[in-house]
Amino acid sequence: MNLSSKRVLLGSSVLLIPFTLVAFQITTRLWGPRFGFLIGLGLYWGYTLIVTGWLSRGSEGYLRELFKLGAWTRPRILCYSLCFIPTFGVFFIAFVPTVASITQQILLLAVVTAAINGFVEELYWRGLYLREFRDDARIGLWLATGLFGAWHISLFLIDGITYHGGFGALVGGATVMGLLWSYASRRTGNIVANSLAHVLVNLFAFTGLYINNGF
Repeated sequence: MNLSSKRVLLGSSVLLIPFTLVAFQITTRLWGPRFGFLIGLGLYWGYTLIVTGWLSRGSEGYLRELFKLGAWTRPRILCYSLCFIPTFGVFFIAFVPTVASITQQILLLAVVTAAINGFVEELYWRGLYLREFRDDARIGLWLATGLFGAWHISLFLIDGITYHGGFGALVGGATVMGLLWSYASRRTGNIVANSLAHVLVNLFAFTGLYINNGF
């Protein structure tokens, strides 16, 4: 990939942190913490998809390669399995305690937002960095993971929204999972397993978040 596309990705990721910080503060003040949270998520998705579209313009195979599983070798199978380890922790910590309070509306909202967020985030934070910085682990793995964790601070600072486990669970948990999924994507050359795992993690986490915050 050319130098300009690398700069676009890095620059957009750094700017994403103040963008989401301001966006969530504005949306939650205008529409309240719950509806504002969802609008803020929509702005975040739009931002990352615009960057994705910009970087993949004119290249039919740019994104297609990210969803090819490749040969089922033992190292790949191990990496695919590792991607799903976080789902068990989030299931028992965030989801199980709220099962009795789940409504059809909450479940539908959680499914939709989890599916969109999981695939969009993996496409941007793992997929684009895999394509642009395949041979540079300092940026493609470590810096990308740090920036991924850092943007979650914007979520923590929303007034009126609380997170089970607080700052450590939200930001620290996102960073650890981001590191695991980045490692897996770089080892396998695709983002299929981590995308599915991310959707499941989001489903369990969002369900608990929505119930605990009265959505």
